[in-house]
Amino acid sequence: MKLWGGRFKKAEDQDMTVFDNSLPQGRLMYKEDIDGSIAHAKMLQKQKIIQENEASLIIDGLNKIKKQIESGTIEIPDNGYEDIHSFIETILTKQIGTAGKKLHTARSRNDQTAVDSKLFFKRHLQNILAAIDKLIQVFKDKEKEDDGSTIIPGYTHLQKAQVIT
Repeated sequence: MKLWGGRFKKAEDQDMTVFDNSLPQGRLMYKEDIDGSIAHAKMLQKQKIIQENEASLIIDGLNKIKKQIESGTIEIPDNGYEDIHSFIETILTKQIGTAGKKLHTARSRNDQTAVDSKLFFKRHLQNILAAIDKLIQVFKDKEKEDDGSTIIPGYTHLQKAQVIT
């Protein structure tokens, strides 16, 4: 489903469609897209842009979609949608009706991509930091085991230097 191109007389070239398809990468950020959309729906309701019942419908619908994706009830396709945002919004609107269309109010796809990316990297950086902490602990444990006889290459200013223990 394309969100643009309504005035074009011919279909988009297949090479352009493949090049422009962000769904395979976007599927990695479905959780972040849904979490960002939930926060956005709460803001829309708080600012009285949408009714409380609409916000509840949207939030409940988004949580349901997240569960459906995680359980495999809904599968994110490789194509057929412009991006992860349009996929989730389309599914939401099918499941809850016209209130789902109000979720896009006051934000652009670029806004969604920025939020999704920040949330995605924030989540994954926590895992990387935890792995680095584990690695540091392994080095510390190995150092305690060593009797001073282990020979390793020495470096100074990132250049090979004298062998050290």
